[in-house]
Amino acid sequence: VAQALEDNTSRHNKVGLGSSATGVMAGGLGVAAAVTILTPVGPPLLLASILFGGSATAVNASSEAVNYRCEPNKMADRILTLHSVIMCISRLP
Repeated sequence: VAQALEDNTSRHNKVGLGSSATGVMAGGLGVAAAVTILTPVGPPLLLASILFGGSATAVNASSEAVNYRCEPNKMADRILTLHSVIMCISRLP
């Protein structure tokens, strides 16, 4: 369980880093589009910014959904819950 949780954390960190980098690029394209909106280059830059921003959000959301539904996380939650129950029961007089 511990190894699977470490693997999931590593994957989650890599996806988060890539998603953040894509979000920064989308922001940069948005600024460039705002500056050049009245030129022929502006509208395509704006569309690219929306595309990259949307894809970064979709990747991040899907990664969170997979991370929430994965079996090692559920097992770790069960272990922590059972530990809490045992600790509460052991404190009873």
